[in-house]
Amino acid sequence: MSKFNIDYFINKFSKIDDKDCITGTICKGGAGEPLKYDCLGHCKDDKGKYNLRERDALRNLGNVVSVWDGHESHFTQPTPRLRLLAYLKHLKNS
Repeated sequence: MSKFNIDYFINKFSKIDDKDCITGTICKGGAGEPLKYDCLGHCKDDKGKYNLRERDALRNLGNVVSVWDGHESHFTQPTPRLRLLAYLKHLKNS
């Protein structure tokens, strides 16, 4: 069984700061600007390397990018991270 389950992602995204999140693209910033990521861009290992297994596990949970970007009417929280957390908690309790 993969360690990348709903509880893993709830824990992961609970620790991420909203200021490190963007919508519409995987990554933005650099060249003097802080890097910001969408939900898939946050799928990195401890050394900051993009983790495809983690990304695929997150995508397999459903419409995570659509929820993150605010395109799902059932999840209207004010930030992408909070929308995703609400979605993940909904999945866990379903």
